[in-house]
Amino acid sequence: MVASLARLLARSGKRVLAVDCDWRRPRLHSLFRGCGNKVGIHELLSDPRAVLNDCVQRDAASGADLIAAGHWNPGAAHLLHSGRMRELLQLLSASYDVVLIDCPPVLVTADALALSRLSDKVVYVVRWGHTARETAGDALKQLLDCRADVAGIAISRVVTGEYRRYASRVGYARRPLVSFR
Repeated sequence: MVASLARLLARSGKRVLAVDCDWRRPRLHSLFRGCGNKVGIHELLSDPRAVLNDCVQRDAASGADLIAAGHWNPGAAHLLHSGRMRELLQLLSASYDVVLIDCPPVLVTADALALSRLSDKVVYVVRWGHTARETAGDALKQLLDCRADVAGIAISRVVTGEYRRYASRVGYARRPLVSFR
């Protein structure tokens, strides 16, 4: 979701940076053409000698920039909600139109909740047919309890055929999705 949104915004002329803060399962670098995970946000937060320009990579397909996760150390998770992270995000937001943060699922670690406090807006992504309603509701409640500014909820990997069957059962199939007047 973050990679797609970053590419879409970059192609529309915005200066975009995606930051992979999912240290346990870093994947953004593999979705961006020509990017690796050798250095990244971990090095920027843990090594005072790390240079920001050495950690920013450019997606050859769209022109969006990426800071990969880098090499994760279980003892460094606290760095994601440190003063250094706050300062880094302030610096980055002054240089980019949009800074997108990819983080782990809300109920897996406290990282998402901590990062939501440092973010202007949160888009809560729920995977269609995978995440139980109760689980999705519990995670959303946690975000709201920590005062995250939830801009919206996105449903990923929607299976169109299943949606059509569901919609026809509850009467939505006959209603237009958008009404122009």
